[in-house]
Amino acid sequence: MLVRLTEVFEVTSASKYSMREVSINPEHVVALRQDVVAKQALTEGRMPDGLSGQADFTRVYLNTGNLNVVVVGSPGIVEEKLHTGRRVLKG
Repeated sequence: MLVRLTEVFEVTSASKYSMREVSINPEHVVALRQDVVAKQALTEGRMPDGLSGQADFTRVYLNTGNLNVVVVGSPGIVEEKLHTGRRVLKG
């Protein structure tokens, strides 16, 4: 099951950020960490229009190579989205 999140990425030629949809397999996620660099870019006005000044960002680390992506949302919110529908069976 893939989970859709909104990724933010830096457009190096413009020193600004853009957004796109990304689909992530929750089984490949190994860590989540708050991304302060993206938060700083938001306060500096380098993020796309329409994002709230209160937005948080999370770096999602995947176990496939050295791949990681920065997505919109706090680590807690992103974790909830990644684990929606997954339940541990007891018994």
